[in-house]
Amino acid sequence: MKFVVDKPVSPILASWLQAQAGHDAFHVRERGLSTAESADIFALTIREARIIITSDLDSFRIVALSGRDAPGVFLFRSGTEL
Repeated sequence: MKFVVDKPVSPILASWLQAQAGHDAFHVRERGLSTAESADIFALTIREARIIITSDLDSFRIVALSGRDAPGVFLFRSGTEL
């Protein structure tokens, strides 16, 4: 699976997804997107057919209100950056 780990979630998760689970994953910091707007990350996720992993409700709202059936979202409400 292909994932993008959003800024509120630790980059350790992206590393784990790659090394331990064999997924294609990156943290937004790895692509210089630390200050990107949620809408820009959403657009990247659509272009690259990735699943967003976030604890940011804005990302969830953008996906929910887009009317699209993609991308998928994993929402971690208790997630904090390490």
